[in-house]
Amino acid sequence: MSGWVTNWRLWTVSIIGLTIVIGIGWWVGYGPNRKAAIESSAGVPVAATRLLQPTFNAVVLDVLIHDSYYGDADANLTAPPVWTVPSGADVILNLENQGTLKHNWAIVKKGATVPVPYQEGQDSNLLLYGVGMVYSGSKTTATFSAPEAGEYTVICTVAGHFPMMQGRLVVQ
Repeated sequence: MSGWVTNWRLWTVSIIGLTIVIGIGWWVGYGPNRKAAIESSAGVPVAATRLLQPTFNAVVLDVLIHDSYYGDADANLTAPPVWTVPSGADVILNLENQGTLKHNWAIVKKGATVPVPYQEGQDSNLLLYGVGMVYSGSKTTATFSAPEAGEYTVICTVAGHFPMMQGRLVVQ
Protein backbone atom coordinates (compact mmCIF):
# COMPACT_ATOMS: atom_id res chain seq x y z
CA MET A 1 0.00 0.00 0.00
CA SER A 2 2.83 2.39 0.71
CA GLY A 3 4.04 1.98 -2.92
CA TRP A 4 0.65 3.02 -4.24
CA VAL A 5 0.51 6.03 -1.91
CA THR A 6 3.98 7.16 -2.98
CA ASN A 7 3.04 6.80 -6.64
CA TRP A 8 -0.23 8.62 -6.00
CA ARG A 9 1.64 11.53 -4.41
CA LEU A 10 4.12 11.57 -7.30
CA TRP A 11 1.25 11.62 -9.83
CA THR A 12 -0.50 14.43 -7.95
CA VAL A 13 2.63 16.59 -7.83
CA SER A 14 3.28 15.90 -11.53
CA ILE A 15 -0.26 16.87 -12.53
CA ILE A 16 -0.15 20.07 -10.47
CA GLY A 17 3.26 20.98 -11.95
CA LEU A 18 2.05 20.32 -15.49
CA THR A 19 -1.05 22.44 -14.88
CA ILE A 20 1.12 25.33 -13.68
CA VAL A 21 3.40 25.08 -16.74
CA ILE A 22 0.43 25.01 -19.13
CA GLY A 23 -1.16 27.96 -17.30
CA ILE A 24 2.03 30.03 -17.53
CA GLY A 25 2.35 29.15 -21.22
CA TRP A 26 -1.20 30.25 -21.88
CA TRP A 27 -0.69 33.48 -19.94
CA VAL A 28 2.42 34.35 -21.96
CA GLY A 29 0.72 33.50 -25.26
CA TYR A 30 -2.73 34.91 -24.63
CA GLY A 31 -2.54 37.04 -21.50
CA PRO A 32 -2.64 40.84 -21.31
CA ASN A 33 1.15 41.18 -21.77
CA ARG A 34 1.18 39.07 -24.93
CA LYS A 35 2.54 41.82 -27.18
CA ALA A 36 5.42 42.64 -24.85
CA ALA A 37 6.18 39.02 -24.00
CA ILE A 38 6.45 37.67 -27.53
CA GLU A 39 8.68 39.60 -29.88
CA SER A 40 10.82 38.58 -32.79
CA SER A 41 14.45 39.59 -33.15
CA ALA A 42 13.29 42.56 -35.26
CA GLY A 43 11.13 43.85 -32.41
CA VAL A 44 7.88 43.01 -34.21
CA PRO A 45 5.42 41.05 -32.11
CA VAL A 46 5.38 37.51 -33.46
CA ALA A 47 1.84 36.99 -32.20
CA ALA A 48 0.71 40.05 -34.14
CA THR A 49 2.13 38.67 -37.38
CA ARG A 50 0.07 35.53 -36.87
CA LEU A 51 -3.07 37.63 -36.52
CA LEU A 52 -2.69 39.47 -39.83
CA GLN A 53 -5.52 38.84 -42.23
CA PRO A 54 -4.91 38.67 -45.97
CA THR A 55 -5.86 41.86 -47.75
CA PHE A 56 -7.45 42.08 -51.14
CA ASN A 57 -7.14 45.03 -53.44
CA ALA A 58 -10.54 44.60 -55.06
CA VAL A 59 -12.73 47.25 -56.66
CA VAL A 60 -16.29 46.81 -57.87
CA LEU A 61 -17.50 48.74 -60.91
CA ASP A 62 -21.23 48.77 -61.65
CA VAL A 63 -21.91 49.81 -65.24
CA LEU A 64 -25.35 50.43 -66.72
CA ILE A 65 -25.60 49.96 -70.47
CA HIS A 66 -28.29 51.58 -72.59
CA ASP A 67 -28.86 51.41 -76.34
CA SER A 68 -26.39 54.15 -77.19
CA TYR A 69 -24.50 54.99 -74.00
CA TYR A 70 -22.94 53.81 -70.75
CA GLY A 71 -24.06 55.24 -67.42
CA ASP A 72 -26.86 57.61 -66.51
CA ALA A 73 -26.76 60.17 -69.34
CA ASP A 74 -26.80 59.95 -73.12
CA ALA A 75 -23.69 62.15 -73.38
CA ASN A 76 -20.84 59.65 -73.80
CA LEU A 77 -19.46 61.50 -76.82
CA THR A 78 -18.99 64.81 -74.98
CA ALA A 79 -18.97 63.72 -71.32
CA PRO A 80 -18.03 60.03 -71.11
CA PRO A 81 -18.43 58.30 -67.75
CA VAL A 82 -15.21 57.87 -65.78
CA TRP A 83 -14.39 54.80 -63.72
CA THR A 84 -11.37 54.99 -61.40
CA VAL A 85 -9.41 52.02 -60.04
CA PRO A 86 -5.99 51.51 -58.44
CA SER A 87 -3.25 49.95 -60.56
CA GLY A 88 -3.04 46.19 -60.06
CA ALA A 89 -6.45 46.00 -58.36
CA ASP A 90 -8.71 43.04 -58.93
CA VAL A 91 -11.63 44.66 -60.71
CA ILE A 92 -15.07 43.10 -60.43
CA LEU A 93 -17.09 44.50 -63.31
CA ASN A 94 -20.88 44.22 -63.08
CA LEU A 95 -22.56 45.05 -66.38
CA GLU A 96 -26.31 45.48 -66.74
CA ASN A 97 -27.75 45.93 -70.24
CA GLN A 98 -30.98 47.90 -69.93
CA GLY A 99 -31.18 48.50 -73.66
CA THR A 100 -32.70 46.48 -76.49
CA LEU A 101 -29.40 45.85 -78.34
CA LYS A 102 -26.37 43.72 -77.51
CA HIS A 103 -23.33 45.55 -76.15
CA ASN A 104 -19.98 44.99 -74.49
CA TRP A 105 -17.28 46.85 -72.58
CA ALA A 106 -13.69 46.81 -73.83
CA ILE A 107 -10.54 48.62 -72.67
CA VAL A 108 -8.39 50.09 -75.45
CA LYS A 109 -4.62 49.89 -75.02
CA LYS A 110 -3.07 53.07 -73.67
CA GLY A 111 -2.16 55.43 -76.49
CA ALA A 112 -4.00 53.45 -79.20
CA THR A 113 -6.27 55.27 -81.64
CA VAL A 114 -9.66 53.72 -82.23
CA PRO A 115 -10.87 53.92 -85.85
CA VAL A 116 -14.20 55.72 -86.31
CA PRO A 117 -16.58 54.05 -86.72
CA TYR A 118 -15.20 50.93 -85.06
CA GLN A 119 -16.32 47.74 -86.80
CA GLU A 120 -16.76 44.63 -84.67
CA GLY A 121 -13.63 42.49 -84.91
CA GLN A 122 -11.69 45.27 -86.66
CA ASP A 123 -8.14 45.72 -85.39
CA SER A 124 -8.87 43.76 -82.21
CA ASN A 125 -5.16 43.87 -81.27
CA LEU A 126 -5.71 47.42 -80.01
CA LEU A 127 -7.88 46.07 -77.18
CA LEU A 128 -6.32 45.41 -73.80
CA TYR A 129 -9.33 43.63 -72.32
CA GLY A 130 -12.88 42.95 -73.44
CA VAL A 131 -15.98 41.46 -71.93
CA GLY A 132 -18.10 39.26 -74.15
CA MET A 133 -21.50 40.37 -75.36
CA VAL A 134 -24.12 41.42 -72.84
CA TYR A 135 -27.50 40.87 -74.42
CA SER A 136 -30.65 42.92 -73.94
CA GLY A 137 -32.10 42.73 -70.44
CA SER A 138 -29.22 40.67 -69.06
CA LYS A 139 -26.46 41.11 -66.51
CA THR A 140 -22.95 39.73 -66.39
CA THR A 141 -19.98 39.92 -64.07
CA ALA A 142 -16.39 39.78 -65.24
CA THR A 143 -13.09 40.18 -63.41
CA PHE A 144 -9.73 41.47 -64.55
CA SER A 145 -6.56 42.98 -63.11
CA ALA A 146 -6.29 46.73 -63.53
CA PRO A 147 -3.46 47.66 -65.89
CA GLU A 148 -0.62 50.07 -65.20
CA ALA A 149 -1.43 53.64 -64.23
CA GLY A 150 -2.85 55.88 -66.93
CA GLU A 151 -6.07 56.76 -68.72
CA TYR A 152 -7.72 54.24 -71.00
CA THR A 153 -10.61 54.59 -73.42
CA VAL A 154 -13.45 52.10 -72.93
CA ILE A 155 -15.62 51.31 -75.95
CA CYS A 156 -18.47 49.15 -77.10
CA THR A 157 -17.06 47.09 -79.96
CA VAL A 158 -20.41 46.37 -81.61
CA ALA A 159 -20.27 47.77 -85.16
CA GLY A 160 -21.17 51.44 -85.25
CA HIS A 161 -21.51 51.91 -81.47
CA PHE A 162 -18.20 53.76 -80.99
CA PRO A 163 -17.70 56.75 -80.66
CA MET A 164 -21.20 57.24 -79.23
CA MET A 165 -20.62 54.49 -76.62
CA GLN A 166 -17.42 55.21 -74.76
CA GLY A 167 -16.04 55.90 -71.30
CA ARG A 168 -12.76 56.44 -69.53
CA LEU A 169 -10.96 54.07 -67.17
CA VAL A 170 -8.55 56.02 -64.97
CA VAL A 171 -5.96 53.79 -63.33
CA GLN A 172 -4.09 55.42 -60.44
